[in-house]
Amino acid sequence: GDAAAGMAMLVEALGPGAPASGWRPERIEAARRRWFSEIDAERPGLLAVIDALREALPPEAMVFSDMTQIAYAAVEAWPAPAPGLWHHPSGFGTLGYALPAAIGAAVGRPDVPVVALAGDYGVQYTIQELGTAVELGLNLPLIVWDNERLGEIEASMRAAQIAPHAVHQRNPDFCALARAWGAGAETPESLDAIAPALERAFAADAPTLIRLTPDLA
Repeated sequence: GDAAAGMAMLVEALGPGAPASGWRPERIEAARRRWFSEIDAERPGLLAVIDALREALPPEAMVFSDMTQIAYAAVEAWPAPAPGLWHHPSGFGTLGYALPAAIGAAVGRPDVPVVALAGDYGVQYTIQELGTAVELGLNLPLIVWDNERLGEIEASMRAAQIAPHAVHQRNPDFCALARAWGAGAETPESLDAIAPALERAFAADAPTLIRLTPDLA
């Protein structure tokens, strides 16, 4: 049914004597700390990179993420300040989603900053669309998490006591590939270097591939 009408009927049915919620602020904060600890234990080091990205982006930025470990952690740990700012193909496993989706958003919403976040494997499904972004003159940062492996699948294999197989790959030189299309490219060498790289990307007249590696964490 209609959500607004349904909620109004629920409020009327419960009446003024409805019990107060037991979710006190301190209980919510304790739960949040516990969940963040679980994320950090499952995917070590990624929260620091996620925090650096979040602090570097304008609050109104729209993020389009691919199937990659850093996005899996971020969709749980990134407190988006408003609806419609984080887009992720949850449940579909759509490798290659981030870049073309972000291009569509950048064309449709030129008034807000747009970012694509992809892993080194997933981005190769649609990285040719970087040429489209160059042709359109989009100041679109494409953030690539480059750990030279299918990290989530490798972790799942190890957890199941299976020897990792076919999860380490030979990546291209992503920065050289981006420049071949006429895009910019950077590899920040520290967490503090992420914000300036994004600032330059948003000020450019072409997309910029920003390559992040695990040694940042």
